[in-house]
Amino acid sequence: EKKQLDVILDCVKHAKELVSQILTFSMQKEHEYKLLSAEEVVKESMSLIRSFLSATIKINTQIENKCGYILADPVQIHQVIINLVTNANYAMEKKGGTIDISISKVKSIEKVFLNKPVKKGSYICLSIKDTGTGIDSKNLDKIFEPYYSTKKAGKGSGVGLSVVHGIVESHNGYIKVESDKEKGTRFDIYFPKCRRYTDIEIETADDMPIQKGTERVLLVDDDKKVAVMETHMLEKLGYTVTCFTNSLKAIDSFENNPEIFDAVVTDLSMPDLSGIQLAGKIFDIKSDLPIILCTGLGDIIEKKNFESLSIKGFLKKPVAIKELSHTLRKVLDE
Repeated sequence: EKKQLDVILDCVKHAKELVSQILTFSMQKEHEYKLLSAEEVVKESMSLIRSFLSATIKINTQIENKCGYILADPVQIHQVIINLVTNANYAMEKKGGTIDISISKVKSIEKVFLNKPVKKGSYICLSIKDTGTGIDSKNLDKIFEPYYSTKKAGKGSGVGLSVVHGIVESHNGYIKVESDKEKGTRFDIYFPKCRRYTDIEIETADDMPIQKGTERVLLVDDDKKVAVMETHMLEKLGYTVTCFTNSLKAIDSFENNPEIFDAVVTDLSMPDLSGIQLAGKIFDIKSDLPIILCTGLGDIIEKKNFESLSIKGFLKKPVAIKELSHTLRKVLDE
């Protein structure tokens, strides 16, 4: 039974990662540049890549640890990776092959672009190489042109590589392509390296034990199934839980007796009062009460924007009991 539950848990985790990537990739919003860990961006893309890759294609990754950060729009960087891997998949769909994806630090790129002026400085190189049919040398200079495609009619729009080129340029980066009809194609993309971002959430390591507590928690989530599950998690961890599926009723109850609660765990997207609006009303009544915000919509949340509302922790849905236990313990102890 334990082995079967482990398999179910692995499937749920994979589904969570896949949905998160689809939401990130499909978000229609203004481009938002932030400091990203280059290796994490590639790792996050892998779950989506493996979901559409042909079974005959093997994928290898070589990721240099702690290679640095880039200033980038995460949605656009995922778009670059997905576009290039999709092209590689097409080039190998008949005979199969291998895709190599790597991330590495580069101190200088002047020697890479001998005939092109480039800005001095350190770069992070994203390389995507396939063993497909390759691109004819006479066409290499045309592949980034809008609507130019080497695919058969109906197999491509001809905008994929032009979009990739535009994204790389908008990020002050450079792109180099090498191809051989016998050996396949390799894209090397160079992004300027940036200093590390200091406001990064602490990740919960897999081997860290679950942390328990005895405090009193106000839980608010308009999804009844989620509310029941999270209530069960919190009670299993030792907490006393007061749960509401209606944010207006939650704030009414809180106003009547705010002193009985030690922390709040609330969903972000709710009718009547959103999680942020709820946090604002709670802050007006009891400003020192720590609040944890949960979201399942792929929202990009900047911690510094909400600290004034006593929002001290963030969790992605579906919430895992280990992350819940550590985040709750962290905000309570602080």
